[in-house]
Amino acid sequence: EVDMDDRLEEMIHDVGPKSFKKAHIYETLCKDSEKTLYPNSTKFTRLSVVLRLFNLKARHGWSDKSFTELLELLKEMLPVGNTLPNRNYETKKVLCPKGLEYKKINACLNDCMLYHGEFEGLHQCPRCGLSQYKKKQGDFDYDISTKGPPAKVLCFCECLHGVKVPHGYSSNVKILVSMKDLKLVGLKSHDCHVLMQQFLPIAIRDVLPKNVRQVITRLCLFFNGICNKVIDPQNLDELEDEVVLILCQLEMYFPPSFFDIMVHLIIHFVREVRLCGPIFLRWMYPIERYMKILKGYVKNQYRPEASIIERYIAEEAIEFCAEYMYQAESIGIPKTRHEGRSAGKGTIGTKLKSMMREEVLQAHFYSFYTKAQDDESTMQNSGVMIVAQSMHFSTRNDKNPITTSMCYFGVIEDIWEVDYGPFLVPVFKCKWVDSNNGVKIDELGFTLVDLNKVGHKEEPFIMTMQVKQVFYVTDPSNNRW
Repeated sequence: EVDMDDRLEEMIHDVGPKSFKKAHIYETLCKDSEKTLYPNSTKFTRLSVVLRLFNLKARHGWSDKSFTELLELLKEMLPVGNTLPNRNYETKKVLCPKGLEYKKINACLNDCMLYHGEFEGLHQCPRCGLSQYKKKQGDFDYDISTKGPPAKVLCFCECLHGVKVPHGYSSNVKILVSMKDLKLVGLKSHDCHVLMQQFLPIAIRDVLPKNVRQVITRLCLFFNGICNKVIDPQNLDELEDEVVLILCQLEMYFPPSFFDIMVHLIIHFVREVRLCGPIFLRWMYPIERYMKILKGYVKNQYRPEASIIERYIAEEAIEFCAEYMYQAESIGIPKTRHEGRSAGKGTIGTKLKSMMREEVLQAHFYSFYTKAQDDESTMQNSGVMIVAQSMHFSTRNDKNPITTSMCYFGVIEDIWEVDYGPFLVPVFKCKWVDSNNGVKIDELGFTLVDLNKVGHKEEPFIMTMQVKQVFYVTDPSNNRW
C-alpha cells in the first residue's frame, strides 16, 4: 500500500480543481498521485518522489543541470518500468499545477501601467506616451582617450578618491571611485546615503557655480539632519521650512525634466518623521539583505530574473507540499538540535569560536593611530577633537568673562602609556591647530581646519577618554584647508 503518512490526497483536495484553468491538468495531478514509482512499489508514488526530490533541490540550491543528472542516475538505478522523470523539465511539468508557471509582463518606464490585459498589444504607454521598448542611443562625441577627461569630472572623482576614513566607518567611498572610467561603481543604498549626506557637499565645492552648489549642499545637509538617529522635535519645523526653500531654489536652477515624483516626495519627509519616528527605523537595508538571498538563486547568468522567479516559486510550492509530506524538512528553517532529547543548552561537544583580541577591539572600540602611520595607511585614524569649557574675554579690560564651549582640533603624534604601578593610563600627544588662525566656519556651516597652523604647543597631551575621533578631507576649492 502507498505510504499514507504523505497526505497527498489531502493536499490535492485542498488545492481543488477550481484552482486550475484546465480540467485535464487537475486530472494529471491526480493520476500522478496514484501511479506507483515502479511495479510492485508499496511506498512511493510518482508525485511523492518528485515532491521530495524538488524539496531537496530547493533547500540545497541545486542547479537544473545537476538535478537532471541526478534524475538520470536514479532512473538507471530503479527497476525497469519506473515512472521517475529523467529531466528537470519533466519534473516541472508534474508540478506545473502547483504554481511553477510565470509570465513576463512589461511595465511602463514611468510606472504608469502594466502591458497586460487590454493593454497587452500596445507599444507605448497611453498615459505618458513613452514607448515600452528601449531606444538605442547615438554615439557620444566626446573621446576621453584623445581629449582627456573633463576637468570638473576629474576634480570630483579625485576628491572622493582621496578620502581616507577611520577604521570601521560606515562607508569607504574611496574604493567606489573608478579613476579609469571616472565613475562611481558598486554603490549600494547605504553608500549613496553616506555620499549624499557627507561627501557630496565637499566634492562639489569647486566644480559647480556658487548658487547651484549651495542649494545642493543645503539639500545634503537636510538629509543629514533628517536621517539622524536622535532628532529634536523642536527642530522639525525649521527643517520643514528649509526643504520648501530648497525645492523652490532647485526649480530655479534645474530643468523641469529633473522634477519627477521622487524629487517632490522629500517635502513629506518631516511629516513622516512626526508620525512614524526616525527614518533609520524604516531603511530599505533589510530588503537589500533579502535581495542577496534572491541573487543566490541565479543559476543562469543570461536570464537572472527568470532564475530568481523560478527558484522563488519552486520554494513556495515545495513549502506548501512539505506540510503534507512525512519527515519533510522546511526550507530555510534549520532542524532543532534538541529534537529527541531533553530541551536545554548542550554541554558536551560544543564548538568553540574565538577571535583575535585585536579584531574584537576593532569591532567594539575606536581605533587610533599616529599621523605617521596614517600617512602609510589607506585609513585615517589620527584625527581628534576635544570640546572644552574655557573663559572668554571681549577685550583686555573686560572684567566679566563668560564661560563657553570651545572646539580644539588636532592630530595624534604619539600614543603614550603612563605607568602608575597598579594601572596604566593611555594619553595622546597631539599637534593642536591654532584656534584663532587655523579654524573657521564657512557660510554653509562646514568647519575648515588648517593643520599647518600649529598652536597650544605648551599643552600637547590629552587623556584618551576626553577626545572624539574625527577625520579630515582636503577642500577641493582651497588646498590650504
